[in-house]
Amino acid sequence: MLATFKGNFVSEQVSLFKDDKEQGQRVAVLLPVPFAGPLDYSVPNGWGMPQAGQVVMVPLSGRSVYGVVWPVSPEGRLPHKKLKAISEISDMPPLSEALMKFIDWVAAYTLAPQGMVMKMTLSVSGVFEAPPVKKHVLLTDIVPERMTATRQSVLDYMKGQPPLTVKAASEAAGVSDAVVRSLIKSGTLSAIDIASDKSYDRPDLAIAGPELTDEQQVAVTALCSAAREKEYQTFLLDGVTGSGKTEVYFEAIAEALKDEQAQVLVMVPEIALTSQWLGRFKERFGVAPIVWHSEVGQAERRRAWRAIIKGEARVVVGARSSLFLPYQKLGLIVVDEEHDSSFKQEEGVLYHARDMAVVRARFEGCPLILASATPSIETLVNA
Repeated sequence: MLATFKGNFVSEQVSLFKDDKEQGQRVAVLLPVPFAGPLDYSVPNGWGMPQAGQVVMVPLSGRSVYGVVWPVSPEGRLPHKKLKAISEISDMPPLSEALMKFIDWVAAYTLAPQGMVMKMTLSVSGVFEAPPVKKHVLLTDIVPERMTATRQSVLDYMKGQPPLTVKAASEAAGVSDAVVRSLIKSGTLSAIDIASDKSYDRPDLAIAGPELTDEQQVAVTALCSAAREKEYQTFLLDGVTGSGKTEVYFEAIAEALKDEQAQVLVMVPEIALTSQWLGRFKERFGVAPIVWHSEVGQAERRRAWRAIIKGEARVVVGARSSLFLPYQKLGLIVVDEEHDSSFKQEEGVLYHARDMAVVRARFEGCPLILASATPSIETLVNA
């Protein structure tokens, strides 16, 4: 059974910045601390005006913190000379307008400080610093003065190879690291630093899905139509266990990803993030999705967060916290096992991720699929 329902959510903000030629420019910056709203900061003379959503570094109580330029008019109650100046403007893309409206809405709805809601978006440390680098080696035209069999093995292997780490080059050539390092010293190999964060593979949309039943095809037709139209609409995908709900919304994911800029979020209970589900996704799309949950290490979280805000991450599957990640253009949201109680956040900012997914889809202007074998009473009533 496939049912649809819509809702109305309104959040309007005025995007204004103070520009007093006698005093200078000031901006409102929302910080990831339990403040009710943004604080005013000045923009140093000669700096370009940061845009709404831009991440900036500012001083706060003797330390430096990252915040976001917020689309509201600065208060202007303090003289410009008493304002502290922003100290850095990040080169990361700004948060989307839809995400900023979503943060404001969640804060108002849950009676939580705006800063604490925004903190869930800026939850990963180190994402605004330069990514870690690893030393790689590349073959040059310089011939070493002394040639040995082990050195020759390295040169033979490195011909036509892309940059490799010292360890990878030595293991592939069957020699010790010292041999590779001696070739670096002689100039035969050039040492370069390359960011250790590799780009994620893109899903292969040419892989065909399984043959669908007539009832599944009816659902797929409706879901794919909504994905193509890029309009907000919430669907309930109701089917008993084993009825093919996953295959159905995989087809909607494939349709949404036909837009090269679109990103897809699949939220599942953390306990359901199993190798079986991930294996089914990889079989359908040829690559693994980006995974986001509490067990993901800090380095991988940093890599994923940076890929998401840059729009490079196509599909993210995660627990409830993945809803607050800085997607640039969501083309589809899926909440699998929407009835599961683990979607409720019961500490800090109190929210129900299923309900907030409805709100985010509304602001993003994208379809939302709620899938379950045992839909919640609330979802059945709305449908």
